[in-house]
Amino acid sequence: MENYYPEVLSQSIILNAPWIFYGCWAIVSKWLDPTIRDEIKFVRNEVELAQYIDPSGFPKRLNGTQPDFEYIPPTADDESMIAAIRADVQGKANAQTVHQEAARHYLNVTVRWARDDTSSNLLAERAMAAKQLRNAFETLVPYISTRTHYHRIEAIKEQIFQDTYDQICASIANHI
Repeated sequence: MENYYPEVLSQSIILNAPWIFYGCWAIVSKWLDPTIRDEIKFVRNEVELAQYIDPSGFPKRLNGTQPDFEYIPPTADDESMIAAIRADVQGKANAQTVHQEAARHYLNVTVRWARDDTSSNLLAERAMAAKQLRNAFETLVPYISTRTHYHRIEAIKEQIFQDTYDQICASIANHI
């Protein structure tokens, strides 16, 4: 672990691990660097956990005040939306081309700007290029990502997935 994540891990707290892990940890921990070993803690209950985490952040299942996390899986509508978007190979290719062109344009304008060309037209052109790049990426997102749990609980409100799906469905309906 220390060879792969030497400085990434700051603290790992394992709560209510089965008893076998304590024995394994006693053996394995001797092989680890002391710094890494000190970053991994096993705790048995909420009282021990409170030594590392403020109890006000505990979920209700640990006798805390925060709501318990409940994963909401994708619905059948989500699955059909993703299947339709994944099947739209031409739409993805178009979105990638537009994104690449917008990125190239933004990079070219930025290089001109960095070369000390401080004309107000160039600053406005760069701002416009940045906006075009953002819009191009937003159009590309449904093809390279999926809606997540946070979309389903509406913590993230991105209409682009639904808009892309509606556009694909309208295109299919027009071709029938």
